[in-house]
Amino acid sequence: MSVTETKQHPILARRLAAMVYDVFLVLPLIMASVALFMGVRAWMLGGAEGDLAQAELNPQLVQSIVLVVTTGFFSWFWIRGGQTLGMQAWRVKLVSLDDRPVTARMAIVRCLAASLSAACLGAGYLWCLIDTNRRYWHDYLSGTELILLPKPDKKNK
Repeated sequence: MSVTETKQHPILARRLAAMVYDVFLVLPLIMASVALFMGVRAWMLGGAEGDLAQAELNPQLVQSIVLVVTTGFFSWFWIRGGQTLGMQAWRVKLVSLDDRPVTARMAIVRCLAASLSAACLGAGYLWCLIDTNRRYWHDYLSGTELILLPKPDKKNK
C-alpha cells in the first residue's frame, strides 16, 4: 500500500515540532551567512585585518540573506525527497497534490507563501485546524500538502 492511498495528515503539534527542529538547523546557516557577508564587508572597508565594527550591514540585506538561506534550505530538502531533517524525525513529508515530485517552483512558492501565512499573525498556519483537508494556506498556493508517514516496522532479531 502506498503513502498516497492512506493519506493521513499530521496534527499541528507534530508539524510545529518538526518546524522547531528545523529552526535549530537553519539558524546556524543564517548566522554563518551573515558573518560571511560582514567579513567580506570588513575586508573591503578595512584591509587585511577588517574592522567588524565598521562592517555593519544594511537591515534589508540581512533580511534578504535570511530569506535566501531559509528558502534554499527548505527547498533543497523538499526537492530531494520531500523531508527536512526535522520532518524526518517527526515522520512528516511534503508531497504534491497531484502525486508528482515536489518541484523547485512548488518549494519556492511554498516558502514565500509561508511567510505570508506567518505575517497574518499565523492565521495561515492555524488554518489547518479548521480546514477539512488539514492544509495550510501555503499548501493551497503551492499545490502541496503535508502527510504523516507510517511508523517503520520493527524488525525481529
